[in-house]
Amino acid sequence: EGRLIRTPIYHGKLETYIKKMIPQIPDSINAAADLIVKNAKANPELYKYTIWYITNTFETSNIMGMDAVFVHMATTYYTHPKDIFWLDSSAIKKIVDRGFQLQPLLLGKKAPNLVFRDLNNQPVSIYSVDAPYTVLYFWSYDCSHCKVETPILIDTMKKWLPLGVKVLAVQTEYNLDTLKNTINRMGLGMWQNVHDMYNETNFRHVYDIYSTPVIYLLDKNKTILAKRITVEQLDMFLKKYLIDKEKSPFEN
Repeated sequence: EGRLIRTPIYHGKLETYIKKMIPQIPDSINAAADLIVKNAKANPELYKYTIWYITNTFETSNIMGMDAVFVHMATTYYTHPKDIFWLDSSAIKKIVDRGFQLQPLLLGKKAPNLVFRDLNNQPVSIYSVDAPYTVLYFWSYDCSHCKVETPILIDTMKKWLPLGVKVLAVQTEYNLDTLKNTINRMGLGMWQNVHDMYNETNFRHVYDIYSTPVIYLLDKNKTILAKRITVEQLDMFLKKYLIDKEKSPFEN
């Protein structure tokens, strides 16, 4: 009954089911979403509302890893534009493109391998970093947030670098001299510093870098363990895997 969406009943039950009755794991939520959408298809208004609610809820989720639900919705339902009758083609394309952009960056996926340049203009790929854990740090010497976070990351990494953790610091700006001066001034020589001054990698699109700083944590196989985390959260993850000796959930 389509009129249900104009009452608190349907929304409340949908929200309770998705957020409280289903284990908050993307695979479980995806399976539940498919079941709900299948049944809601009996009424166009309920179908529209259900797809919109689930897609929007997990596109804007602040919980790491829940973007997998948005990706599932975008690549499963919005790729059939005739069924998404309430949106025009440009709006549908935007959601689909966003879903496919985020798909390679989901937790448990192998990080996309890009080849940057070091300070001597030599190629350095992400996969060439030999370490049990790699901190992939996208930052800018002009970014106010980076000026606050980078010194904190420097102090935090002092206890992890001796344990084999490595930092691949990707500069997002384009002045090599300024980068070298900043590295010397801040004492970043213990990190592997790279850049893409010639815009060869399209890293902003590939790694969804629309602001800085951004931290990804990769395991020895370059599987994404965590992303878009703070330095404090990074410290907690490294303690979990290195000090507490917990195996990476994505290792064989």
